[in-house]
Amino acid sequence: MNSKFAVLVLMGLGAATFGASYGLSLWLGPGPAPASASADASAIAAGGGPAAGEPAAPEATGREAVARLSEKHLITLIRQVRVRLDECKQKEKALADQAQRLQVARDDLRQEAEGLETLWSRLTAATSHLKETQAALEQTRLAIRDDEKANLKHTAEIYDAMDAEAAAGIVESMCTNGQEADVVKILHLMQERNAAKLLAAVKNQELVANLCQKMKRVHEPKSEG
Repeated sequence: MNSKFAVLVLMGLGAATFGASYGLSLWLGPGPAPASASADASAIAAGGGPAAGEPAAPEATGREAVARLSEKHLITLIRQVRVRLDECKQKEKALADQAQRLQVARDDLRQEAEGLETLWSRLTAATSHLKETQAALEQTRLAIRDDEKANLKHTAEIYDAMDAEAAAGIVESMCTNGQEADVVKILHLMQERNAAKLLAAVKNQELVANLCQKMKRVHEPKSEG
């Protein structure tokens, strides 16, 4: 905007200078012709002309000099205006390129923001699903509480000392009465060899498979202190 204003100012100055030069040339125009000049004019009118080698009138020389000076100054101003116009075009092109780069950067940032939002949504959904899965797993785990551990351990020692078939009959009876969780905890606290013999003595193989599967989910919290 400032460059275009400067160009207009230069053009105005050029026009003003040209007008002033033209006015000065008119102001320096010829006055009343002297006698010698009248005689020369008469001689020219009679068919003659100024003598060869005679200098031109001073007034004509002054007008030509002013005209040449004005023309040179005007040409200089025109060149300056063209240079300023070229500079304006270059600046406009640079601004347009910069605006295009900024637009591209804004588009890239918007795409990255959208990608981050999508990733955040996926992470939130995955975290929520993981919490739900963990909660469901906690519900399926069989935790041996501190207040029952001593009693269950004592029962496990008794089963270790019993005959495998007799212990198996008790286990089947407890599972039938809805005490399957206690059976799993007792088997967990028994010696592995004795627990294996007891399970081998159980006749219901489906029950054995179920007990073995649940034994994997027994959790025995560590005592604090």
